[in-house]
Amino acid sequence: MHQDLEVERILGEWTALGPVQIPDIQYAALASMYERYVLTGIGQPIAELSKFMNSDRATTSSRVAEARNRGLLSKPKHGTFGGQLTAKGKKILGTDEKQSPKGKKK
Repeated sequence: MHQDLEVERILGEWTALGPVQIPDIQYAALASMYERYVLTGIGQPIAELSKFMNSDRATTSSRVAEARNRGLLSKPKHGTFGGQLTAKGKKILGTDEKQSPKGKKK
């Protein structure tokens, strides 16, 4: 999927940003990848995301929390992990497909 490749490219650029403020697109990509891991049934999405981003689990966990704080990843049910890329996150990534009342894509 083109979207998956774009998400992976954006996440690959994360460390190249250095100490500057991390933009929402980076967190939206992180939220998208996290959601993908959850939907595929990976039991430890933070651990897998840490491997993918070559970062420690604490850093990855705080990044997922920041994605939630920015409204890019929904909150899971209490006591569980999970969440979905929000409409705001989809819009930032350019993947928000609107549906017309008759079910046709706009």
